Amino acid sequence: MSTPNLHPWLWHIFNHEKRTLILSTLWCNWKWRNTQVIANTSWSVTYVCQLIRRQKLECHLYCSRTPQEQDGHWAPLDQGDVKLNVDGSCSSHKSMGGGGVLRGGRGDWQFGFSTCYGQGSPLLAEILAITDGLMHAWRLGYRNIACETDCMEAVDAINIYDMRELSLHVHKDKLLQIHNILRKNWRVKIVHIPQEWNTVADCLAHEGANGLIKEFITPPPLALEAFLQDLANIG
Repeated sequence: MSTPNLHPWLWHIFNHEKRTLILSTLWCNWKWRNTQVIANTSWSVTYVCQLIRRQKLECHLYCSRTPQEQDGHWAPLDQGDVKLNVDGSCSSHKSMGGGGVLRGGRGDWQFGFSTCYGQGSPLLAEILAITDGLMHAWRLGYRNIACETDCMEAVDAINIYDMRELSLHVHKDKLLQIHNILRKNWRVKIVHIPQEWNTVADCLAHEGANGLIKEFITPPPLALEAFLQDLANIG
């Protein structure tokens, strides 16, 4: 495409009502092609479509945030209770992993985990990571926690309590399991946060997708830099 034709084409995209979807599609297709050419790895069409939907949602969430939220960072709970951060990861070969970290009121490391779930989808990996994180928190005796994830789709799915609607969800059994966990005698709040605030859990989840299954009582080297950065941000 020549430069004279490029400018009106870009102008048309940026002014289109579905510009977020168009740009997300172009970005993911570019990544798809590079992965095939450079890494000699083939992605399925289904996987690429999932990436496009996730990228579109993340763009929408980012653009809807205030300047304060965009410049924000991870922070512990004001009242000193425990915060659980979880994340799911899914490789181009559909290998799912999950990771999470429990931290105290000063950002101090309480517990972390990386795990592998086998084959599946990005959304399923997120749901399974939330499930595992909650189960670890309960097992360790915490009874008042905030659970943070950067997957809005998972938060929305967990908040489906209409049984007719829930019965239609592809992961209804896993969501019902989370509902049962939440009914235990404890206080849990599941909230969505920006991806940049969830870097420690992201590091742990990626290792899980690569096959690592391990629990951590201290920050592991694979997540140490992200953990220290969070501590620096909160002073």
